[in-house]
Amino acid sequence: MTNHADFWTSIALIIKEGFTPAGLQQLDRYAELFISEELVYKRFSPFEQYGCSTGGTTHVIATLLAGAEVDADTLAQGVSDFKRMCQRGETQALRIEEWAKAVGVWIDDIDESFTNAFGERIAEGGEAIVYDHGATLVKTIGLDYFVEPNSSKQLQQINPPEHIARWIATLSMTSAKRFINNKIRQTA
Repeated sequence: MTNHADFWTSIALIIKEGFTPAGLQQLDRYAELFISEELVYKRFSPFEQYGCSTGGTTHVIATLLAGAEVDADTLAQGVSDFKRMCQRGETQALRIEEWAKAVGVWIDDIDESFTNAFGERIAEGGEAIVYDHGATLVKTIGLDYFVEPNSSKQLQQINPPEHIARWIATLSMTSAKRFINNKIRQTA
């Protein structure tokens, strides 16, 4: 890509054309460039770009699709900024879903899939669900919450799955027990 405008124009065209094989191939190429740091996403700090890259190609492409502009004429006029932001989010989510289905990484019933993969749900809150996965606990965090790891080790533990429905972080059994015991004490 020769410049910023060409890149985003290319992304918009891929979306508009409905994720053709050529468009999917171009998205894969952009992901490779992003991961190798030849493509720098200026909205991200170097730490954020590194974190996104460690999520792999699927995560990078979903991030780029979410970052693409939403045409102003597709948003309702005369509504609050919050409603327009929600409409923009819905458009971004549909865009990512369409792409994920095109490449075969979409999972229709993510809750059932997570239960099958990670075991019984043992706790949940507004932002997370905790599963009993034998010797470890798995915590899924909804994408509508921002998670900022405070160390590179934690960043490496956050490994988005190939389906982009939720972030997954594995907690040590001790930390998870402490978390659950604290929640039990708070509700008692």
